[in-house]
Amino acid sequence: MYPGGALESELIKESSSSPIFMRRDTQTSFQWRIRNLPYPKEVYSVSVEKDQRCCVVRTTNKKSLVPDLEKSVSGTRLAQRMQLWQQLASCYKTVDLQKHLEYYKKFPIPDLDRFQLPLDAAALSFTYANATLIITYQKPQEILAAEEELQKELKKIKAANDGDGECKTQ
Repeated sequence: MYPGGALESELIKESSSSPIFMRRDTQTSFQWRIRNLPYPKEVYSVSVEKDQRCCVVRTTNKKSLVPDLEKSVSGTRLAQRMQLWQQLASCYKTVDLQKHLEYYKKFPIPDLDRFQLPLDAAALSFTYANATLIITYQKPQEILAAEEELQKELKKIKAANDGDGECKTQ
C-alpha cells in the first residue's frame, strides 16, 4: 500500500528531454526559445498564421522512430515492440510512425493584440544552436515607441520618489 499517491509521484514524471518553451524578449524583439529539440535547423519551419493571429513552429523529422526493428526482433516480440511504439507515439502528433515525427506549436503574440497590430511574416526569423530553436519577431515601431515612453514615465516616478532620501519622523 502506498500512502497518499506516493506511487504516482515515483512512476509518473515529466521527461527531462521534453521540449521546453519559454519567452525571453530583447529591447528590439520578442523572442521565444524551445529547448531540447535535437534535430538540425533544416527540419524546422516557423511561420505566421494571420487569420489565427499566431506563430506556428512545425518540425518534420525524416529519421525513423523505429530503427530497424524488423531486423533486430522477430515474430511475437516484434508485434509487442511495435505495439509499445504505437502507444508511445500516441503521446505525440504522429503522421507515420515508421517515417515521421512532427512537433507542432502555436503561440500568440499578445503585445501585438494589445496594440491591435497585424502580424508580419517578414518580422519573423529563427535560428538553431545547442538543441535550442530561437524564434525572433522584430518589434514594430509602435511598440518600441510605447516602451520608450513607458521608460520615461518610470524614470520620472523614480526621480519623484527619491526626494532627499531621509525619513521624516514626528
